[in-house]
Amino acid sequence: MLIRNYIQKLWDYGYFFAPSVLEIELVTEADLPNLRRPDKVVQEAMWLYRQNFNSEYSLVAKLQHKEIDKGLATRVHDATKQLINQDRCGCPDYLHPDQAQAQQTAWPESCRKDIIIFHDLGKLRGLSAFEIQSYLILATANWSSEVDVDFVVGSSTSKGDIYLTTADLDKNVLADQQVSRGVCDQSLRGRVNTDFNWHKNRFIGTLTHELGHALGLRHVQDPDAVMHAMIHRANQDRLGKLNQTDIDAAFSVGYNSVMPEPKPEPPAPPKPENNIRVNRFVFGKMWIDIVKNPTRDNSLIKAFDVNGISLGIRTGEHRSKRNEL
Repeated sequence: MLIRNYIQKLWDYGYFFAPSVLEIELVTEADLPNLRRPDKVVQEAMWLYRQNFNSEYSLVAKLQHKEIDKGLATRVHDATKQLINQDRCGCPDYLHPDQAQAQQTAWPESCRKDIIIFHDLGKLRGLSAFEIQSYLILATANWSSEVDVDFVVGSSTSKGDIYLTTADLDKNVLADQQVSRGVCDQSLRGRVNTDFNWHKNRFIGTLTHELGHALGLRHVQDPDAVMHAMIHRANQDRLGKLNQTDIDAAFSVGYNSVMPEPKPEPPAPPKPENNIRVNRFVFGKMWIDIVKNPTRDNSLIKAFDVNGISLGIRTGEHRSKRNEL
């Protein structure tokens, strides 16, 4: 692959907009044909890409890498080649400074409960139409089970908020997706690469990732997260199940947890007075007080719901008087 192809990939993935690269120079798309391997912005973008996706790529390794590559005008370091050519999402890791403030915006609460997905995915290589529909529903459930969003998956003739289609993308790009603009009236396009052999794990993991973008999330640095740019096999094998980094990223843009509020604990039973004893038993959403008064021949059985509202009172004889209540 020619050096200009790697430079184009770095542009597509947003690495010329990384803060450390912007400190050197603001690159425009018109500048790309004139960039060369020794240019400082190209070196910094390549080093940063390798550092982001290789946890062992320390600052010392970066300096060694700089010395190894010093003066090379036509060759890219083999480690950088390997990382740039790995399968990943096509959405950029860094945004143009003019776009950064407009991104990472959740859907308004008034319309996040009925986000409609319609698709024209046809029959991707390795998947039937039925499998595509079923796995897409499973991908939506990965998000709706953790944050306050709900999706409706329609057919190819539907109209909705997120439109998924196929495309002939770059050979290592699994898919890409437009990001939420934070309004109810929007139609966001997502594209799935036709040049892959798709299977259940890869498809669900990839679609869960792309739906995260449609919800307003960007890529995260945690390699175990679904929203990591490289949708690698470990994440695919989880079938897109979110980890805490993914959930925290959703919270950071404005979504809320769907986990139920903790149930209030029933108050402590009354303290014994005049030899009257109260035994309390909790059963799910209700509790029962058995009030025993040794001066009488019976007990009061009082039932309450979780809010302390009485569900009724029953009178029963003491076991000392009968063998059963």
